[in-house]
Amino acid sequence: MKRITKKLSSLAVACAMVVSLAGCGVSITGVSFDIPDTLERGSSIMATPEYAYDGETPEAAKADDLVDKLGMSYTSSDPNVLTVDENGNITAVGIGTAEVAMSSKDGKITTSKVVEVVVTPVSLDMVDRITLTKEKNSKAKLEAVVQPEDATHVEIEFTSSNEDVATVNSDGEINAIDVGEATITASIKETDLTAECVVTVVPDIESIELSDTSLKLKKDGTAQLTATANPDGASIDGIAFASDAPDVATVDEEGNVTAIADGKATITASVGDVSAECVVTVDSTVSIPKTGSNSNSSSGSASSGTNGGSNDTSSSASAPAASSSFEYGALPMDPASNGDKWWSIDSSDSAYWAVANNINAMRAEGGLPALTVSSSLSSIADSRCEYLIANDVFSHDGATTAEILCSGATSASAACTGWKNSPSHYSNIMTSGYTQMGIGCIFNTAYGVEVWCVTFS
Repeated sequence: MKRITKKLSSLAVACAMVVSLAGCGVSITGVSFDIPDTLERGSSIMATPEYAYDGETPEAAKADDLVDKLGMSYTSSDPNVLTVDENGNITAVGIGTAEVAMSSKDGKITTSKVVEVVVTPVSLDMVDRITLTKEKNSKAKLEAVVQPEDATHVEIEFTSSNEDVATVNSDGEINAIDVGEATITASIKETDLTAECVVTVVPDIESIELSDTSLKLKKDGTAQLTATANPDGASIDGIAFASDAPDVATVDEEGNVTAIADGKATITASVGDVSAECVVTVDSTVSIPKTGSNSNSSSGSASSGTNGGSNDTSSSASAPAASSSFEYGALPMDPASNGDKWWSIDSSDSAYWAVANNINAMRAEGGLPALTVSSSLSSIADSRCEYLIANDVFSHDGATTAEILCSGATSASAACTGWKNSPSHYSNIMTSGYTQMGIGCIFNTAYGVEVWCVTFS
């Protein structure tokens, strides 16, 4: 019996020593975790605690027992900013600041960290070009657009490449100094994000000139007014067109004038307090002047268009010359048609192709290749005919390509005969560099108006 009692006593001592080691001789005195001061919205991080012990740190298994006994848990002061689960997984969900805490169930062991959730900007943009005038207090405000829109800690700096031309303040307000060009650069501090805007400073506008100061149009006729600013380089941005009698003639924002009814209207183009005027007369009886019913002489020439060709006008004979071999003599109109109506030809009309065939017959006689008929050049030719009739003129003013004109011809062969018998027109037709032509004709049997145009390129 004595031997058994002694053995049990030894076991009891050993057990006491283990308890002391695991729970009595070592205790947790504090805890901490390392978390960044800022987190990007949408990012996650693990809060890994580090414990401080009183006494020798026990083996891992026993240390876990001590932690379990403390009942440590995580909390967030604002779950709309930071969330944290039971394992210490922290997720940044919204912009702002929140405190993440870890504490024992008795509140004696605790730690915490205040974290800011941020959004980093990824792009910077603004208008790439601005034009200012060199007038006192001519200014513009640059609006820098940052993405994402809710990016945090965004501080934008503005700089000018040439402060003798334009300056810029910290709010992006540009002030024009002198004529020239400067580049305004916007940049976000502590990032590599930049954007640029080219600022052009032009002279103050002194006056406006219109392409026409007067126009004569028939009802439904159209014309284009273009504006030029003085001095050279001055801007007409923001020019406004207006008609004082829109029941007579209207004008759109591009300067396109449309005749509505007989009468007079004044079209005004204005930029600020500078303006110019064009008087439009709408007269349904206006007709284009003829250079003579039996004359083949040129009424003028102008160097215009491609391949060194010239622009020529003629008034053809009323009928083909006796020597004419033209077999294409189609009429552009039915004389019995309603004489109050204006007509024009297009590729669906025999007269259109009669002109093309007659011109190519001339070129063939001279050993030159035939010209192809271009729809785009025909559109130009048709517009030229409309312009001449609408403005009661017969000249090459406003021509954008090489052309020949004819007035007073009542058939395709009559027009082509007139051109063939006029040296200047024939020379233009026989230009070797041409490859294409366009054809236009507008006529009205009541007023005896016929205008033909062939354009070349």
